[in-house]
Amino acid sequence: MNNRLSEFFMNGLTQIGVPNHFIKRLNMREQLIRAAEIVPLEVIVRNYAAGSMAKRLGLEEGTRLPRPIVEFSYKDDALGDPLVPEEYIIAFGWASQQDMDDIVAMALRVNDFMSGTMFGVGIKLIDFKIEFGRVYEGDFQRLIVADEISLTAAVCGTSKPARSWIKTCSVMTLAT
Repeated sequence: MNNRLSEFFMNGLTQIGVPNHFIKRLNMREQLIRAAEIVPLEVIVRNYAAGSMAKRLGLEEGTRLPRPIVEFSYKDDALGDPLVPEEYIIAFGWASQQDMDDIVAMALRVNDFMSGTMFGVGIKLIDFKIEFGRVYEGDFQRLIVADEISLTAAVCGTSKPARSWIKTCSVMTLAT
C-alpha cells in the first residue's frame, strides 16, 4: 500500500511542478527512480505541535502552529539525527544558501499538496519528513524530492473528535 501511495503523491507533486526522483512503479514493492546525490538532511515540516516539538517547547499536543514550520535534522543514525540550524548546514557545506532556499520552498509546496489532499479525506497532516537530492544535467545542478512520500513518513490527525487525535498514518484505518 505504501508504494501505491508514494506513487500517487509523487505523481501529484510532478503535476504541480515539484521535481522528484520517481519514474514509475514497477510492482507492489518496487519503484524505478532517478539516481540522486542525497543531501544529508531530513526536512521536517510541522503544521501542529506534536511529539518532540511539543515536548521541546512545552506546547500542548495538537496546537495548530501559526504557519508551517520547517526544521532540519542531520542524517546520522549514530548521532540520533540531531536537529540542526540552517547556519550549521551552510557552514559545514551540506547545502548552500541557495539550496536551503530551494529546499524550504519545495518542502512548503509538498506540505500544501499533501495537506490539501489529506484534508479532502478528513485527515489533518500534523507533520512529515522528506529528503532531497541533487541531480546533475551537464554543469547544471538542481534539487529534487528524493525520498518516498508515504504514510509512514507522516503523522496525521483526524477531524472527528471521537477518534484519538494523533496517529501514525501507516497504522490509521482511513475508513473508520
